[in-house]
Amino acid sequence: MQLYPEVSVELDLSNRYVDLIDGGFDAIFRIGELSDSGLIARQLRPYRLVLCASPRYMETHEHLLTPDDLTRHECLGFSHTELRTTWAFDGPTGRETVQVKGHLMSDSGEAIVCAGLCGAGVMLQPAELVTPYLQSGQLIEILPEYKAPTRPMHLVHTPDRRMTPTQNNLVEVHFTLTSLQHELSRILEPRASLPKARIDTIRRLSEAGIPVKAMFSPVIPGVNNQEMEAVMTAARSAGATCMGDILIRLPHEVRGLFSDWLEQHMPQLKTEVMKRIEECRADFRKQFSFETRMTGEGLLAAQLLGQFRHYFQQLGFREISPDDLDHSLFTRRFGSPQLELF
Repeated sequence: MQLYPEVSVELDLSNRYVDLIDGGFDAIFRIGELSDSGLIARQLRPYRLVLCASPRYMETHEHLLTPDDLTRHECLGFSHTELRTTWAFDGPTGRETVQVKGHLMSDSGEAIVCAGLCGAGVMLQPAELVTPYLQSGQLIEILPEYKAPTRPMHLVHTPDRRMTPTQNNLVEVHFTLTSLQHELSRILEPRASLPKARIDTIRRLSEAGIPVKAMFSPVIPGVNNQEMEAVMTAARSAGATCMGDILIRLPHEVRGLFSDWLEQHMPQLKTEVMKRIEECRADFRKQFSFETRMTGEGLLAAQLLGQFRHYFQQLGFREISPDDLDHSLFTRRFGSPQLELF
């Protein structure tokens, strides 16, 4: 980082097996034999494991003479590989394999080392993790004449080191959120996914490195506007980076349909809701004006927009912009003038 101060690094230390392309990674470390994947692999120093334990553990447990003695010890297992229950060693008489067991297992080498330092048991962990503690005397190497077989380690990347679609700004996903209330969402959007499913999907996409943007729409005064902060907070917490909003529009026959919908589902609110919408849409003909069709006009519309901007800044959202995507690869294949509208 000191040599290349302009480079930003996001370091994923998960021990799970990840896909280089689908996971959105530039490069990944692979330990063990590689399959033929068409990826480029740069060989690194072999992965070496060290058998060790704390002095406190060794003082209170049986001395080990051979790997077979491990069957009578508390062994700290690594849950992602065969190291869960099977440890192998190369010794004076060749390869020896031992079935081990213990009361603690973890998918984190750091957690296992921490437990080992506390005297929880014997561990077989990477030399890079335990060497400082071996040098300080906090850990003791056990059976030094028996070495765990080294495994190859590689840095893997795509053949041309090309970036993934999300990293090249070719892909993003947009969600519309109308309400977090199950029942209200069901009657507003009867055939759409429920709020929890949308929020969960935003979270899963964000965790996969895919840019997600959200829209609180339509904003219906007297129906869902009071959920504005909750909806925006849920979207931001799930990983959405951008947020927009659209005030309800009722062009042409839609106005009558919406009035009938209110009569059916919210008769007690119909008069007040329609009144508030008319406050924001004093001249329904202006719903077709690009300047006002998204935000409306009048005091109530300004208040709603002000609330949105307040939560927007408070939660740290970015503006939704078409320039977030790379358009250089887009080719218009037909002579239709449709795109001239945008």
